[in-house]
Formats: sequence, structure tokens, C-alpha cells
Amino acid sequence: MAFVKKSFFIDNEIKAFLFLMKKFGISQKESQKWIDKKRVKLNGSILINKAAFLKGEVEVSLYVPSPLGLKAIFET
Repeated sequence: MAFVKKSFFIDNEIKAFLFLMKKFGISQKESQKWIDKKRVKLNGSILINKAAFLKGEVEVSLYVPSPLGLKAIFET
């Protein structure tokens, strides 16, 4: 279980939470949580303002679960 960094380049300005909602298919509340948890960087700096406009290089840290090849022992 690890965090993975994904990079994007944005030419046209878009609000940070809208970009996250469209790109990752998450709700507005969830996208604002990602910004609050400092998982979004804009041009190398951590994004703090949820209503900020994004333009340039954006880096998002995502949680990607990896089961390490383990299989369930018991299911109900």
C-alpha cells in the first residue's frame, strides 16, 4: 500500500478542485480533502488554497492499494 505521484501539465487555467473532480471522478468534498492533506503540488509548491487556479505542472499524490498477492482465507 503506497502513494503514487502522477504528474500533469495544464495549459488552460482551471480551479484546483474542479480539475481533481474531472480527472479522478471524485466528489467536490473529496477533492478538497486531497488539497487539505497537501497531496497536490503546483509547479513544485504545495497547493494550499482550494479555490486556486491551476496552470502549469501539477503533481498529485494518490493512494493505490496493493494486496501483495495475498488471497482471502475466509469469506462470509
